[in-house]
Amino acid sequence: MTRESLRLREARRSIRKCKTIYSVKIKRHSLGGLIRTSTL
Repeated sequence: MTRESLRLREARRSIRKCKTIYSVKIKRHSLGGLIRTSTL
């Protein structure tokens, strides 16, 4: 395995991690908005 492919793999892994964190944040945010609107 070359260094370049390793770097690509690491980048993909970090991107995936960021995406999952981002989606979780969005889900939490939308849930909070729903709760807020329902209480109002």
